[in-house]
Amino acid sequence: MKKIEFASAEGNGGARLKTVLFAVGFSYLLALVVLFILALIVTYTPFNEDFSKTAVGVVNAICAFVCGVLSAKNAQSRGYLHGGICAVIYRALLTVIGELVYTGADFGLRFALSLVSAFVFGAIGGIVGINIGKR
Repeated sequence: MKKIEFASAEGNGGARLKTVLFAVGFSYLLALVVLFILALIVTYTPFNEDFSKTAVGVVNAICAFVCGVLSAKNAQSRGYLHGGICAVIYRALLTVIGELVYTGADFGLRFALSLVSAFVFGAIGGIVGINIGKR
């Protein structure tokens, strides 16, 4: 049975770490740009603010997907795992950063469900990413 390794003794662990950091950083940058555009739309159009919470959720799902694609693009196998774990890192850091800005963190069921949904979207992105990388 093979072991699942994200870093190995051959020295490619640094490349994988750079890939994960790049994927998470790019996803945060993408989220920042898209949420800025969303803020402009909400501010200057008659867009109903009730839908902004849903729109933020959709943006986070898309960013978790993109994080999964980018992290699994150069993987040899198990793209779903690379993508899912990278998306969970993205979501967990987003929650920790949010806690630093706002008080009253909710690390209960809602947080667990957000990690599961991030893993699912990241895993789907990882499947897409590994197939893109093989071409």
